Amino acid sequence: MVSILNKIVYDAIMRMISFSKIRIGKASKVNKIMKKEEDTAEKMREEIDTFRRDMLREYEAYAMDRISKEEFKQRKMIIEERIKKKEGEIADHKSRIDLERDSCGPELKSICGTFDGVKNLTNEMVKAFIKKIVVNPGNEIEIKWKFKDPFYQDA
Repeated sequence: MVSILNKIVYDAIMRMISFSKIRIGKASKVNKIMKKEEDTAEKMREEIDTFRRDMLREYEAYAMDRISKEEFKQRKMIIEERIKKKEGEIADHKSRIDLERDSCGPELKSICGTFDGVKNLTNEMVKAFIKKIVVNPGNEIEIKWKFKDPFYQDA
């Protein structure tokens, strides 16, 4: 059982290293995409600033008796809903950016480079990559990585 477990763990670590190499190879493309995504998030933040300026103009109109208190409240509520919606969009967008950025971070790349080409499982490899190994009933093996698992994607 130990030799089978060693092979499974070694194969899993080698897949992690291979995945890291693929990600490094695509880094320039990913960086361009990330820049575009960050620019999009910045434009969304600018839209929120515009909404806030709109709200200030509405308040000024109310303060100068150009609109009623009720009309100001209605307009303010609409603008606040727009801000809230846009903030939600920014949060979703940011989580996608963070997910892409974290999927193969610099620490993982460094460790993968250290063990690239190693032919046998070593204690150092296990300590570098694995937090915990769980053998479930039916001999199902579950590896808990020290890093975000790049093979698992949330649905």
